[in-house]
Amino acid sequence: MSSVFLPPNQTRGRILYDPQKSSTAKKLSGYSYSNCYGSGHCGYGVVYNDTITVGGISATLPFEVSTGNNGIGNSQGNGDSGDFGLAYSQNGMSTSPKAVPTWFQTIMNQLESKTFAIHHEQDQGQIQFGYVDSSYDIGYAPLNADYYWGVNFTGYLAAGNYIPRTWTVVVDTGTSRSSLPPDIARDYFKTVPGSTETGSGYTYPCDTALPDFVYGIGSFRGIIPGTFLQGNETSNGRCSSILGISDGSVIFGQNFIKAQYVVFDYGGRRVGFGNKVASQSSSTSPVTSAMTSEAASTNSTSPAASANPTIAPPVMSTAHSLRTNSKLGWNEVVSLVALWLFLKLIS
Repeated sequence: MSSVFLPPNQTRGRILYDPQKSSTAKKLSGYSYSNCYGSGHCGYGVVYNDTITVGGISATLPFEVSTGNNGIGNSQGNGDSGDFGLAYSQNGMSTSPKAVPTWFQTIMNQLESKTFAIHHEQDQGQIQFGYVDSSYDIGYAPLNADYYWGVNFTGYLAAGNYIPRTWTVVVDTGTSRSSLPPDIARDYFKTVPGSTETGSGYTYPCDTALPDFVYGIGSFRGIIPGTFLQGNETSNGRCSSILGISDGSVIFGQNFIKAQYVVFDYGGRRVGFGNKVASQSSSTSPVTSAMTSEAASTNSTSPAASANPTIAPPVMSTAHSLRTNSKLGWNEVVSLVALWLFLKLIS
């Protein structure tokens, strides 16, 4: 979390944490942290214990308080103020001398289920804690790692034919673009007339509509509409797709997540995907309100880097299903707290 301890040139536009203004703040003596990301951004700082409330859910826990960074990436300040602890990590955060639990690890026993779901739209969305919308037909993939939200996809559609092919995907709310292995990207863009490989991605004629990308998890077929893969014009009527190529970590990023309802099941060690239905609301969904922050999102969910840290994150709301004595606890109206979150990955 950005703090009053940062140099002035790294705090512009940010809400800053000031422990002296909190009656419950306590510095953890001898604790520190240092994190680096694929974007080149590195941050470091100290650890405080304090009470944090999100969407009516409160928890007292240790968290990382930034005192400096290397000036690369989002370090100059753009309204975002921190990371949100939604990582999948059995060990907790990368603090020293011992790891401390993330926010979600701290609060998940208060929930009906140890899950959170992302319902992400272009300019707004929801984080649903302890609740999964039953109106979606969800395909689940088990985690293949103990320190990030990584799963295996089992096939894809190319020129109308389904091709069995297993590849590892890191699901990451903090990366703006998504990527594919080179062979799958080639098969996809073979169906786009005039497309050209650039090394890190593909360009195509801007007046050409991109086809849907279809992936498989067992019998489930996930559909990413082509409109979510279109990019900006580069030159001479050609556009660059925001679907990239990766020989390393293959990312299921924001443009894919916006097209899907994504369930992060911590307790079940799996990630679920549901195709967006025609109606974006359900009669069984929790009552929620939009957050009032200028820029808020979930923190990222993998150790990779944000592909485009300059894109403003959407306004997010929170919904929660608390463990109560009643059969269901999700139908209460939640109070919402503004979160200014830095778009990078939680691991």
